[in-house]
Amino acid sequence: MIKVEVVRIAQYDDDKGLGLLAYLGELAKRKQRVPTMQEISQRLIHSNQWEKEKEMYPCWAGPLVVHEVPDKPFGKTVEWEGLTVHVPKKWQGKANLVILDAHPDFKRQGSVFWPGPKAQARPMPKEDGCWYDVDPIFEYPIGEPKDYSDSRRRLWRRTSSPYIGLVARGGVWYGYDRRGVSCYYVPSYRLGVFGTPIGKSSSEPAKYDGFLAWLDKTKNPSKKAIKAHYLKWMVED
Repeated sequence: MIKVEVVRIAQYDDDKGLGLLAYLGELAKRKQRVPTMQEISQRLIHSNQWEKEKEMYPCWAGPLVVHEVPDKPFGKTVEWEGLTVHVPKKWQGKANLVILDAHPDFKRQGSVFWPGPKAQARPMPKEDGCWYDVDPIFEYPIGEPKDYSDSRRRLWRRTSSPYIGLVARGGVWYGYDRRGVSCYYVPSYRLGVFGTPIGKSSSEPAKYDGFLAWLDKTKNPSKKAIKAHYLKWMVED
């Protein structure tokens, strides 16, 4: 996979972190992007890097996550905690979906967001605190609750309200929850933050467009086929 530099911007400890909008604004000044889930997993799960930077966690990570209250269809917009997302027309009227979009693919003006053309919608996991398989693009939990395994992630999410925001990784609810994915924090909550150069990513290089083109034209691909084609497009030659 493509190797990228992930740099520290602000730690979580001592209330030195950044809220969601402040974080996105700081990244725009630096011409950097939010690290992907895969890049944060490299620090939390696939190496011992987290032990050298415990003051950074929990931290914000991509993707942007947008969902409505369970069983409520998407309208033209989703609103939560002062944030607004304009829902693409193709998902309006549909319920129990979660919209996922990598930074900086989505547009933002102040507290208003527009998902970009690469945004994807997945069935929304309904249970809080359970283990799930992960989406091969975003590493976000999907599907039905499963038993624990190293490749799965535990999802902490709001079940009685919408959610708009990034995900939090490395929470301290049960020690350092290295496999946890949280969509609980309000936008003003100050978490640790990292930055990564725009244009380089371990999960969405230029080949990502080829993978999405295959996904768009393939009807109901199996999980095995998705994984095989994801690796075909996303691994360097």
